[in-house]
Formats: sequence, C-alpha cells, structure tokens
Amino acid sequence: MSAVTASLCSTLMFVLFVSADQKNITAESGQDVTLTCRAPNNNIRVVEWSRADLGDKHVLLYRDGHFVPEGQHPSFKNRVDLQDRQMKDGDVSLILKDVTTADNGAYECHVLMGEINLLKLINSTYLHVDPPDHKIIPAESGQKVTLTCRAPNNSKRVKWSRADLRDKYVLLYQDGHLNPDNQHPSFKSRLTLQDRQMKNGDVSLILKDANTADSGTYMCRVFMEETRSWKLLINNYLIVVPPGQKMNIKAESGQNVTLPCQSSNINITGVKWMRSRMEGEYVLSYQNGNFERDNQDRSFKNRVDFLDIQMTDGNMSMIVNDLTPADSGTYMCGVFMEETRSWKYISYVRLSVTDRSGPTGGSVAVIIGVSAVVLVVGFLIYKRKRRSNTHDDPEDEQPLSPQELVGD
Repeated sequence: MSAVTASLCSTLMFVLFVSADQKNITAESGQDVTLTCRAPNNNIRVVEWSRADLGDKHVLLYRDGHFVPEGQHPSFKNRVDLQDRQMKDGDVSLILKDVTTADNGAYECHVLMGEINLLKLINSTYLHVDPPDHKIIPAESGQKVTLTCRAPNNSKRVKWSRADLRDKYVLLYQDGHLNPDNQHPSFKSRLTLQDRQMKNGDVSLILKDANTADSGTYMCRVFMEETRSWKLLINNYLIVVPPGQKMNIKAESGQNVTLPCQSSNINITGVKWMRSRMEGEYVLSYQNGNFERDNQDRSFKNRVDFLDIQMTDGNMSMIVNDLTPADSGTYMCGVFMEETRSWKYISYVRLSVTDRSGPTGGSVAVIIGVSAVVLVVGFLIYKRKRRSNTHDDPEDEQPLSPQELVGD
C-alpha cells in the first residue's frame, strides 16, 4: 500500500492479503495491455494498482468515482485507465497504453470494499514487454540521416514520433500524402520518406541537415487496420554531435579501457550502453537498481561494468576489460528520461583496438625452424659447388656420399 493510499483512507483499520496466483502477461513494445482484476462485490470504494519497485508512488488510484493524480508515478500519467469506471460486476481491470520495457514488473491490484475498511489484495500480474527492434545511428551536424523502418506490405498510414515531443509528431503519412498538422516545427521541410510508394514495406525516414537538437529516440509505427491501432515497429536511436567533437579512444588488445559518459541528471533510473551495428542487443543495461542480463551481447558478458556503480554526480562511464580487436566500434551511452519515458543518448565514443605488436611464441618457433632448414640447404649447396670446383674433368665428378653430406 502506498503512502498516498494510507493518507486518503485515514479510517483504514487493517489490510488483508489473500493468496492469489500470479498471472504472467507478455506484450510487444507499443501495445496496449489489460491487466485483469475482479473484486468479489460491487461495493468498491477505492481501487489501487501498484508496483513494488515504484516505492511510495502508485500506478493508478481511483477513489469515490475519481482518479487521484497525487502520488502517481510520472511514467504512468495519461497512460492508464480502468477498463470499466463503473466497475460493473467488480471489474477493476487496468488498461496500460503504449507499453515499453520500462513497464516490466509485478502489478498488484488492491480494493477497499464496503463499510469494514478492508484493503484487500485481489491478485498480482507480472508484465513482461519484449523490446522492439532498434538501430543506433551516430551522425555529425549537417549530415543527411536515414532512419530505417520496414512495415508490412500495403500499409497506408505511417507515423514517426519522438517521445520528448509529446503531442507533436515527426512525420505523418497517410493516403499518399504528408500531413503537416501537428508536425513539430523543427522538422518542417527537413524530412521525407525514402520511398513514398513504400515498395516492399520501406517506410524509412530521411532527415536532412541534422543538428544536436535532433538527438533522441525515433519510433516508427504503422496503423493496423485489423486491430484499428498503431503498431510500433522499430526504435532508431539517433545521436548527433557537433563536427570535431567525436571522442576517439585507441587501445591495445588485452588492456582495460574506460569509456566516459557524464549526465547532468543525478537522479538516474536507467543507463544503457549500446554499440552501432549491434542489432537487438546491448553492451550494458541498468534499470531500477538492477543490471539487465537479457539481450546482452555474449561477447561482453562478465567484461563490462560501471566505473562508479553509485553513478555519483551523474558519472555513467563504463569499463571494458580484456579488450580484443573485435571490440572496435562506435559506442553510445544513454540515460532513461522518466518525464518522457524514452532513452536519450548523450555520449558518443569511437573505440579502436589493435593487436599488441611482436610475434607470439608459436610464430617464433616457426621462424627458427624455417631458418634452420634454409641454413642446411644452403650449406649443402655450398658443399656441392666447392667439391665440383676441385675436379678438372667433369666426368670424374662423383656424387657426395651420405658421410660427406654431414661432414669431412
């Protein structure tokens, strides 16, 4: 029970927890999901949906026919509702819109019923959201950038958006035309679809003259006629840096290296290090106080860590141990923005790893062996020529005996 619920229900005498099987729900990023919950009667005064890792914040609180916004976690504002506000037949199911991996967790449904001031746990539902496909796109100011996306054939409506733009979108294309209404003004005359015919489902976006303000998470959605809803297809993480400000780090194989990343926000709930051309996997991910091991690239397991696990003063730098040339590439560091529920990438590091110079033990042995063979062959040739020069008559020349080959 959250602190908000306790203050609102000041007459609450006790809390009853009942045994309930936990349900499990798996959803795709961008979907709307319903977490079902049914109370035993219709005389419901308070409904609270909570999640343990949110502390004293709630997901939804509904009291006496009204939603209570105070104490709601900001990531759920304007994204949750009751399936039936009349709560007919005790239905207090929760609708959660546009889910992301940040919504993963166990959701508990509590109700306060009748006149006995009893707060009762009805059930618990664990929600797992599969991450969408994603691409990391580094760029310099002034460049033209292509944000890739492929939709099902015959798609008629495409929407590109960025979470921090709120109700404004990047591009909306429907019925063969670009719709300028509600487009964010910073994108006017700077973007178009790569193929307006959308052949083979290509709905990639071309952004011209990129600048640092364009950095962010770009989401590509298509409208599905069957479900009458938008489907998220892919996230493109774009980071744009001013010319000449790319950070280049050189190292040798076997060394450890620190890739720097600093955030002005010291209240960090999520950090993610990615590498370009690493589709669907990440280097290091940390959210809500825990490392996320799912979808971590195998080559980085047990080799990466934060320089400061406390992330003091916003320090999110990453250590990579025991480097190999395969670690070369472009790395980007992102922080999760609670206000917009999106990732913002703030650091761009290019790492180049070379092999240590000098031959290995095995190669030294091969070199010695080859040299010995060359010396022996050379000595035999020299010996043969020397002997042939001691005979005036070539007919008298006899082949060397085995004893003569090894010495006089």
